[in-house]
Amino acid sequence: MNREVLHLLAQVTNPCQLPQQPADPTAFHLPHVEYSLLLPELIVIGGALLLLVLSAVVVRRRNTTLNTTITLLTLAAAAAPLGYRWHEYSKHARAVAKLSSDLNQFGSSVVAGPPTRAVVGAIANDGFGIYLVGLLLAVAALGTFIGDGWLRREKEGRGRAFPVLVLLAPSGAMF
Repeated sequence: MNREVLHLLAQVTNPCQLPQQPADPTAFHLPHVEYSLLLPELIVIGGALLLLVLSAVVVRRRNTTLNTTITLLTLAAAAAPLGYRWHEYSKHARAVAKLSSDLNQFGSSVVAGPPTRAVVGAIANDGFGIYLVGLLLAVAALGTFIGDGWLRREKEGRGRAFPVLVLLAPSGAMF
């Protein structure tokens, strides 16, 4: 190995290192949460709560258009951070691909990249995870369009819970 490789390896921190316990056993240690990685899930859950509150407050019998619009806007708002994260990961992958042959054997641990762990390593975030969350959002949007057509065709006024369920179902799978 040459000096450049050893110098870069000396700078890499261990991602599997456990956090140090406080000296005082009564002290409360807050875990590190990377909220930017949880943003799509939080947006979808927030949209579902908004629809739930609106369905309880608005007494109109048929507000299918409002529910469908809010559901689709929520799904689009949740997809926006995914585009940014996809761009960050593809930029990181290009930087790893440009490594010399000596450094290429160490892969992405040599090049600094975007955060990949959300809640003290409990939630991983990688390219496949970004793709899967995007796929879940697209399927939820498709389900919203299908459900909207059915609610209009059947003149179903009690379909206020449907958009809430369309948003909460993929939010559980997104985690």
